[in-house]
Order: sequence, then C-alpha cells, then structure tokens
Amino acid sequence: ISSKTIAVGTIEISSALRRTEIEDIKANTGMDIVQKMESILVNELSQTISKQIVSKIFEMGALNATLAPKKGDGTSLFDLNTNYATNSGPGGETTHAVQRKLITRIAHASNYIATEGRVGPAQYLITNGGLAAALQDIAGYTINPVKSKMNSQGQLYPVGSIGDISIYVDPYMRYNDNRIVLGRKNNPDQPGIIFVPYLMAQSISVISEATFAPRMLLRSRYAVAEVGWYPQKQFMTITVTDAAQLLN
Repeated sequence: ISSKTIAVGTIEISSALRRTEIEDIKANTGMDIVQKMESILVNELSQTISKQIVSKIFEMGALNATLAPKKGDGTSLFDLNTNYATNSGPGGETTHAVQRKLITRIAHASNYIATEGRVGPAQYLITNGGLAAALQDIAGYTINPVKSKMNSQGQLYPVGSIGDISIYVDPYMRYNDNRIVLGRKNNPDQPGIIFVPYLMAQSISVISEATFAPRMLLRSRYAVAEVGWYPQKQFMTITVTDAAQLLN
C-alpha cells in the first residue's frame, strides 16, 4: 500500500448577458437564454475535462514508448513508417498490406501492455479521423457495436472496434497528427490514470451592477493523476509516419 499527494487545480468558465439580449431572444424565439447559457457552460466544462484526460493518456503513452524496445533507426518498435512499402522492390505492397501492418503494430503494442503492465491487453485506442478511416477499411473491423463507455457527451466519439480494442476518434486532433494511443481503463486499485474530483461543479450567479443582467460562473476543482506502480505501462503511443500517403 502506498499514498500519493495530488495537487488539485481549478477551472472557471463564465458568461455574461445583457438585459436587452434576454428580452429580445425571449420575444423572437421563446428561448430562455439564461438556461441555455447554463447548458453551454456545463458543456464547456465537460469538454475541457475530457481534453485534459486524453492529454494525460497520450502523455503516459509517450512515456512508455520511450522505454519500449527500439528498432535499428532508434524509433519505437511499435512505430510505423510507410516508406518501407515504396522501397520494397518491384510490385511493392498494396495499401491494404500497409493497413494490415498497422494492425500488427497495434496488436504488438497491446500485447506489450499486457506483458509489461501485468494487468491485461489494451481495451481502447484513440487517434485522429484520418487513421481511424484507414482502420475502418480493414477486414475484421466492426462498426461501433456498443455505446461509448469513455465519455457519453464529451470529446471522444466511438467509431467501432478491432478485436477487443474499441476505436475512438479525438476530433481535436489534427489530421496530420498521426498518433495512436492504446490504453486500459483499470479498476481504482490498479495502476493507471484516475479522475479525482474535489469539487465537481459549483454554479455561481450574480446580477451585474452595470447591466442589471445575470452573470454566471461555473467552476470545478479536480485533478487528473496517474496512480499505482508504473502507471505508464498501461498505455502506449504509436507514431505513424505516412509521407507516402498510403493510409489516406
């Protein structure tokens, strides 16, 4: 048993309205803009928390990648550079062969997580829309068979699965950011990343002296922390270099 001190941060999101805006929107559309702004603040808070969780997952995956076995060029054993297909001699390799090679690297990384992390193989992967489209074109891909378990209303959206690995797309990732991170969602008593809420959501509303209209503030205090022994072993980041444009 071990203990760890976790620093909790604070995030605040605010909105301000004018009395004329409230009156005009109510008259023209019948919408209660004050209630709508509260919903927008909740959504912004959810998106921010989700982005920070995904960022921490990629951070842990990158850390584990630096400790993973290396190839001759010094890159991680699980990284993929599609240039090999253009230099493979007469005939070369087809696009589907390169896609299968990517699946092989993902399977290797999942097995590495199971071996080094000693809990189990990867349960999910997160990537951009471009690589997700390439994965969807592979035999054995299953279109989203289950409801998203990562975040029901936040940043990630599920696009399917390959084997037992669920595929999620991060819409905030650039299309040229060809990274894939694999990970596990372990139990609280196992190594990994946990979301630690101290104050989940506090709503404060005041009437502005300048406009006599409501000003709202939504704040949350929480931490996204890695816990347990070697938590990075539960994640792995794969970098795909596709200058040959064989996957897009």
